[in-house]
Amino acid sequence: MKLRYLHLSDLHISQADWQNGDNNIFPARKSLVQLLQKITELKEKGQKNDFIIISGDLVWSGKKEEFEAAEDFCVKLLEAAGLSADRLYLVPGNHDIERKEVKPGHVKRWYAFDSQEDVAEVLSDPDLFPILMRKFEAFNQFSADVTGRTLFDSSAYHYAESLTLEKGGNPFKINLLALNSALFAGYDGDNKQLLSLGEEQVRRTCNQLDQSALLSLAFFHHPVECYHPSDHQNQQLLREKVDLILTGHLTNTTKAFSTENSSNSYLISSGTSSDNHERQQFFNQVEIDLTTGKGRVDFYSFEKQDWQPRKINPETTDGHFPFLIDKIQAEPLFPPLVPETNNRLDPLNKQNYDLIVSYSREDADWVKTELFPLLETSQTKSRIPFNILYIEGNSVDLNEITRKDL
Repeated sequence: MKLRYLHLSDLHISQADWQNGDNNIFPARKSLVQLLQKITELKEKGQKNDFIIISGDLVWSGKKEEFEAAEDFCVKLLEAAGLSADRLYLVPGNHDIERKEVKPGHVKRWYAFDSQEDVAEVLSDPDLFPILMRKFEAFNQFSADVTGRTLFDSSAYHYAESLTLEKGGNPFKINLLALNSALFAGYDGDNKQLLSLGEEQVRRTCNQLDQSALLSLAFFHHPVECYHPSDHQNQQLLREKVDLILTGHLTNTTKAFSTENSSNSYLISSGTSSDNHERQQFFNQVEIDLTTGKGRVDFYSFEKQDWQPRKINPETTDGHFPFLIDKIQAEPLFPPLVPETNNRLDPLNKQNYDLIVSYSREDADWVKTELFPLLETSQTKSRIPFNILYIEGNSVDLNEITRKDL
């Protein structure tokens, strides 16, 4: 049984990307149209996602009219994915800011800091903080209209949620931490190591982690190279507390996936979904096996007027990045069918198997997307483990058959 989610970023929707026709607003930009089609295609192939994260820069310049267009796109996105509005999670990027609210005097007095103490002073000032948050008003209204969540206003600039999902009749929780990396954004050059998440924001969200959750994700817009040196300690704390960190604003695919030796977390970045931008165009689909804890990140890039799987990692045959969630491996939601100490059975002895499934390669997709989950659900409900032998292909050398896990 698997958990899947989509990670999009940097849509950069502007008024020019949308046009009126028969009183309906619809996307005119090819990449967005094809993106909706690709997500529908993944769902129809049995790869339905459990939720979607958009890590900022939904629009181009933070204007109300752009957010109205982005709202229509998000409605179509949820329809394509087969999800309800509460399964869409958003954070703002630097393009989602209404820059007219960032005055030159503000930048000199409040946006220039040398330490985390300076950051804390601004964010805790009851007079300054509401002024700092004015630039998010259009984004906040957009978020409330689309998802029902008011995210960042004069009283808050981050949020945490424990999402309850169910697989095979088993409920489980996922921690989702949404942080605002655009607090000190809004002027030219703001991403040149001049940003900060702030210690208070990181500690508050981490304190809201549900310790019973199977997985913890944090997401925000700017990647690690955009922050002031004093903020590095906050990001280290975050890496120690969560399993996955998702960002956008990516310009180099070599940084699309990474891990730190000093922690067990993985950093996953998404490129732009725009086709009028010089940055790398791609989105991510992340899949985690709830039996083994093994995960993979698959990248899709916009090439030849369509979204295609992209081979970013040269160390895997199809270019995906593998990772492992230790907590799921240690305490799987679904105990593995095969004991780790006896992972290979004698294929010539039928008594080793309760069920033998033989299928042609033409039927492989149906077996893997429909039959496998059905058998897996049957075992979960019965709570009686059984051994299955899968044989793919018309000609099989029984000496080479190895028992496979669901």
